[in-house]
Amino acid sequence: MTFNGNIESCDERINLKVFEGGDYITSKTIKKNLPKAWKEMLRWRDITKTKGGNHQWVEEWIINDGSISIKTEMKIYLPVQK
Repeated sequence: MTFNGNIESCDERINLKVFEGGDYITSKTIKKNLPKAWKEMLRWRDITKTKGGNHQWVEEWIINDGSISIKTEMKIYLPVQK
């Protein structure tokens, strides 16, 4: 989601979280393969000798029908340093 300006929510379960960004490597996966996808990204980072970042790791869940299953699509973001 992209937020511009001030946000107010009438739902106490919805909160806006802001964190400092940085550089990321990204990958697409599904929920069922999430642990494997993270391991593959860490392995790639180690093989390429890319330094890990100190900023937030991110999982973006792509929920189209209002429900989550083992086939739910995701984008994962691993922080790295230049």
